[in-house]
Amino acid sequence: TALLEVAKGLGRLAKGGWKPARTISFAFWDAEEFGLVGSTEYAEALKAKLQEQLIMYVNIDMYMKGRFDPGGVPSLSAFVADVAKDVPDGDATVYAKWQASEAVRQKAADAAAFTPDLKALGSGADFVPFQDHLGVPTMAIEFIGDNGYGYGTYHTNYDSRTYVEQIADPGFAQGVLMSQMLGTMALRMSEADVLPFRFSHYVSKLNAATALADSWATAA
Repeated sequence: TALLEVAKGLGRLAKGGWKPARTISFAFWDAEEFGLVGSTEYAEALKAKLQEQLIMYVNIDMYMKGRFDPGGVPSLSAFVADVAKDVPDGDATVYAKWQASEAVRQKAADAAAFTPDLKALGSGADFVPFQDHLGVPTMAIEFIGDNGYGYGTYHTNYDSRTYVEQIADPGFAQGVLMSQMLGTMALRMSEADVLPFRFSHYVSKLNAATALADSWATAA
């Protein structure tokens, strides 16, 4: 639903004469739970074109009343933070609430100075072929409850519109936030004169990862 709302919003802009400097594509994938079949076949069929032309892939899977939970490659961390700082969420911003929730989750000594970061993407969702097979800068953004994917109706027939309206997202507030985050990302990345990648952040993450691997190798 959030993806459709973004498409409708950009469509209205286009009818008013706006045209993005770069192509913005929308996709829905089938057979995700059967092995990421739809997204993988798409990536395989268009591999050369996507590796040459695709700048960024953003995956959205779920959003409900809860905390902002983005993941992705380190070079996109600053981009996500900048967007989140400009999207209002009640009396604060998406970034401010993300910062506060992550400071608590990670038991930060100074919550006000804490800088939230993108989690590393693993597998199990449709970002996999873009991240792992094509090597495209990839992210996934979600709003999840405290129990993550462990909510009771997950992957059941009760995971319905009624559940969303009454429990997961009353008033569709999180759907609005997701649309605002996704739409702002699409507009900024499509219009950027200089692509907003921070590869210095990637370097620091890789250095930390190799240091951690060294510590595992030498552990008694």
